[in-house]
Amino acid sequence: MTSIGAMSFARAAQGVPSRLMATTLFSWIHLSDIHFGHGSAGDRWDQRRVLHLVRTDIAAMVGRGTVKPDAILVTGDVAFSGNARKPAPDQEPREYADATVWLKGIAGDVGIAPQDIFVVPGNHDVNRKVDDDDDVARLIRDLREGVALLDSELAKPKMRARLASRMSAYLEFAAQFAPACRLPPAAPEERLFWTYRMEQSGLRLRLVGLNTALLAADERTFGEDRGRLRVGVEQVTRAVLDPPVARDELVIALSHHPLRAGWVADERDVDTWIRSQMHIHLSGHVHQADTEMSRAGSGGEFVRVTAGAAHGEQEPNVPAAHGYSFASVMRDDAGKLWLRVWPRRWSPTKAAFQPDADNLSGLDEGRIYEDHALRLRLAPVAPDGAPEPTPPAAQPARPDTSSARAAADVTVEPSPARSPATGPLQVFISYAPEDAKHLAELEKHLKMLGPRRMGLIDSWSARSVGVGGEEKLERDRRLKSAHVILLLVSPDFLNSDECYDVEVQAAMAAHERKEACIVPVLLREVSYEGTPFAKLRPTPDNRKPVTEWTSMDAAFTEVAKDIRRAVESLRKPA
Repeated sequence: MTSIGAMSFARAAQGVPSRLMATTLFSWIHLSDIHFGHGSAGDRWDQRRVLHLVRTDIAAMVGRGTVKPDAILVTGDVAFSGNARKPAPDQEPREYADATVWLKGIAGDVGIAPQDIFVVPGNHDVNRKVDDDDDVARLIRDLREGVALLDSELAKPKMRARLASRMSAYLEFAAQFAPACRLPPAAPEERLFWTYRMEQSGLRLRLVGLNTALLAADERTFGEDRGRLRVGVEQVTRAVLDPPVARDELVIALSHHPLRAGWVADERDVDTWIRSQMHIHLSGHVHQADTEMSRAGSGGEFVRVTAGAAHGEQEPNVPAAHGYSFASVMRDDAGKLWLRVWPRRWSPTKAAFQPDADNLSGLDEGRIYEDHALRLRLAPVAPDGAPEPTPPAAQPARPDTSSARAAADVTVEPSPARSPATGPLQVFISYAPEDAKHLAELEKHLKMLGPRRMGLIDSWSARSVGVGGEEKLERDRRLKSAHVILLLVSPDFLNSDECYDVEVQAAMAAHERKEACIVPVLLREVSYEGTPFAKLRPTPDNRKPVTEWTSMDAAFTEVAKDIRRAVESLRKPA
C-alpha cells in the first residue's frame, strides 16, 4: 500500500482535493490490442520493436516510482487470428506462445506473478477457420441475426461447447493467467467469461471479465461485426449477483469492445446495467486511447477507460497509434475513492512512449495523469491514519452459528484485525509437496466455500502458481495478506525446511500479532508436540489424522466444517 503525500491532484474540479492525503489501494497496467502474428513480415518486425519499447517504458515508469502495479489487465486481441496463422508454411502458429513470453516478461520486470495477469478475449482471439464447420457457422449466423437467443444457446452444453471451440487456443492460453489459474480447473466452455473477487490493501474488489467477442466472425462471410455482437443476460447478471455486490465493493469490468460505439447489439441494456452496478469499465478495440467520466444510472461517477492499441495498425499516410495506460484506485482521508490514469502514447517523431496529450488536461502544468472521482466511498481515515471503525448499523448480519461449535474451539483467538467486513477471506494453505494428492482432496471440499459458490473464502496454495511463476515471491505476498492459514500437518510437512522454517514461522508471527487465524489440519500420523502450533486446536476435532479415517471424504467434510466455523467466527461483530 503506497501513501501519496499531500499534493495537488489534477484540476480542482476533478482531482483529489489537495488538502487531503491519498492512499493507493490497487494499481494496474492496462494493455489491449497487442495482435501477435499481425500483418506482413515488415509489420511483424515493427511490432517486435514497438512491443519491446512498451515493455521498456513500463519498466521505466515503475522504476521512477510513478506507480507500482498490482496487476496487468488485458482487454483482448492478444493474438491476430486466434492462433490459426502460421508465420511460414513449415512453421507452427505461435501467436499465444509469443504473447505468453512477452506478458510474463513484463510481469517479471515489475515484480508481479503470472497469476496477477487478468485477460479477456477480443475479436482477433477467435479462430475463424472453425466456422468452416456447417453446424458452427449456422449457430453463429443465427445468433448474429437474432434468429436464436444467445442466453438460450449458452444454456445448452453442446452449443456452449461450439462457441468455446472458436476460442480454444485463446482459452488454453488464458488458463495459465488470472483468474483461471487462481481457480480450480474448469472446462473451456465454463471459462468464456468470469468474475473474480479479491481484497487488496483493505479494498474489496470484484473483477468482471465480459466476453464481447463470442459472435465475432469473418466479415466477408457473415457481414460486419458492428451491431451483430451480443453479450447476453447471463454474463452481466452472474457478474454482480453471484453473490450480490456489497455496497463497499469496487467493481471493475473488462471487455474488448466498448459499449457505446454500436459494436454490440444489446449494448444499451448491458451498458445501463454496468453503469448502475459497477464503477469502472476498461475496454480496447478502438485504437485511440480515451478516458471518460459519466454519471451512472443510480447516480454518481462511472469511469470508462479505453487503452488504445499496444500495437496499432499502420494506415496510409497516418502514423500508427500505439498506446497503453497505468491506473490506480486511491482513497482520500474522507473515504472517497478516485481513479488516477496515466495514459501513454507512442510518439513517431521521438520513437518513444510519452504522456498522451490528448487525454491530459494538465500536461502544460507537468501533470502526466488524470484523476476521476468514483461514486464509492469507504470509511474515512481517523487522525491516527487508520480507517475509522464502521458504525454498528453498517455491520453485516451476525451469521447463524447456533448449531455450530465456536471457532475458538478450532484455534486460539482468531483475530478480526486483518479481516474484511464482508467478502471472501484469503486462505493460505501450507503443505509439503508429498501431500499434493491430499491437498487436491481438501480443495474439492473447500470449493463450496469458494468465490464461485458461497463466497466465504478464496484459498491459495503453491500449486496455484503457473509455469514460470515466481513461487516464493507470490508465496510471501499471499502469506502477508492471509486471514486464515491452514497447516497440513504430516511427517513430510515437519521434515520440510520450507514449510516448517519459513511458512510456519511466518504464520505463527501473524497469529501472535492477531493478524491471522491458524488452523492445523492433521493429514497423517505424526508427533508434533513441541512445535510452535502445538497449542492450537487442530482439525479434525477428534485429533485423528485424515488418513486414519475409514472414509477420507468424511474426514475432509469435518475439516471443511471446522474451517467454515473459523471463517464465520471471524465475521462476528466484536
